[in-house]
Amino acid sequence: MALLVFIGKRYSGKTMSANIILETCRELGVTVKKYSFANPLRRMYSEAKLVPIELLTNKDTKELYRYDMMEFAQDLKNKDPDIFIKSTVNYVKTVENCVI
Repeated sequence: MALLVFIGKRYSGKTMSANIILETCRELGVTVKKYSFANPLRRMYSEAKLVPIELLTNKDTKELYRYDMMEFAQDLKNKDPDIFIKSTVNYVKTVENCVI
């Protein structure tokens, strides 16, 4: 298994860098999955607040929900500080190669 993780501030190029690596791997015939630490939060928020997940992933609309999602995430982390890490680890266990 190969695992590559990008961290950084918003709009610092994490997604673009991951996409370049994904495309290069595909060209080489290597299957790689892309995953975001925010995926579990988006899914949980979408289910709890009945907001279509597409609105939470679209660059033009996700900012409308950002601050409420941050509060929601903090409430979840107060109950379980590792909730998002656990979710990410569970996902990574299911794939061979992953870019986060």
